[in-house]
Amino acid sequence: MRASVGGIVYGFARDISERKRVEEALRTSEHRLRLMVEHLPAGAAHREGDRLLVNRAVEEITGYRRHELDTLDKWFSTIYGEQAAEVRAVYEADRAAGMRVPRIMPVRRKDGTIRHLEFFGYQYESGEVWLLHDVTDRRAVEEEIRRLNADLEARVRERTADLESFCHSVSHDLRAPLRHIAGYARMLQEDYRDRLDDTGRHCLSRIGRAAVNMGELVDGLLSLSHISREDIERRNVSLSSIARSVGRELSEREPDRKVELEVADGINGCGDPRLLRILFENLLGNAWKFTARVERPKVEFRMESRDGKNVYVVRDNGVGFDMRYVHKLFGSFERLHGPEEFSGPGMGLAIVRRIVERHGGTVRAESEIGRGAAFSFTLG
Repeated sequence: MRASVGGIVYGFARDISERKRVEEALRTSEHRLRLMVEHLPAGAAHREGDRLLVNRAVEEITGYRRHELDTLDKWFSTIYGEQAAEVRAVYEADRAAGMRVPRIMPVRRKDGTIRHLEFFGYQYESGEVWLLHDVTDRRAVEEEIRRLNADLEARVRERTADLESFCHSVSHDLRAPLRHIAGYARMLQEDYRDRLDDTGRHCLSRIGRAAVNMGELVDGLLSLSHISREDIERRNVSLSSIARSVGRELSEREPDRKVELEVADGINGCGDPRLLRILFENLLGNAWKFTARVERPKVEFRMESRDGKNVYVVRDNGVGFDMRYVHKLFGSFERLHGPEEFSGPGMGLAIVRRIVERHGGTVRAESEIGRGAAFSFTLG
């Protein structure tokens, strides 16, 4: 009996000792967890049933002592005042959905000031843990950035409108005197040619060509101004049809030239038909011009798919250009070939870029000297 009794007593003492060690470990772990939560820089709250335990950061954020926020009813009525029912309904809806998305809510501090807290809840079997970040200062900075961006955009629009209006006025006022200069130079060449020596005739010829070139520049400025200011009316259009129509006009303008124009069937796009026609007049016109010295000139228009987007490509087998200067290509009055080689004011590609940008797209160029060029664009 004694041995048996002794055995039972011994076994019972061993069980109590093991349980005490487990309980002590749990108390130590819980104490460490409480210390960690208590000293978190972010607000933290633990909810079980209607009870709510908050850490020191919540007291600092709200200005209330933790006993003033120790139930759900106290939390919502104290922090949200008249909006308590509305905010609690949002909370309950988020809770039913699993609290997967952080939400920013305004809270009223004890001193009456409003702060904005980013709230994120985690649910477990018997309760919830809330994490609360004060994002008031961040929101103020973001709002200031938005305000500054809006102000900057408004100023850019205003300055752009002023510049476009100035260009339009100057261009319009220049056209009449340029026509007069070109007209008088032509009259002198026709009516007084015999009275002029070679030097005089050469000077008049240069004056006439300069007036014509200047007129083309003015027309380019006017076109760019119109394109920048007019509203866009987007609709589905056949780009293949536009390209073929422009190609026929180019052929009729230079009947002695035989240019092979290859346009893929069924290419459609969404944009302003009038502006898209101007775009093709410039892209195909450039291709026509820069294939003038090629034995078998060829121009093609096709569509490709790149990264899931439709990309439209105009390609030629003309003289091409040096890619080191591609950054200058789409600027106003920029030329990569001298006027004695190929005529034109250097406005065509600036107009192309503006049309593409107004459609929300991008344009790029690829080339190799002596091996043609390809211009690709999207329409947003």
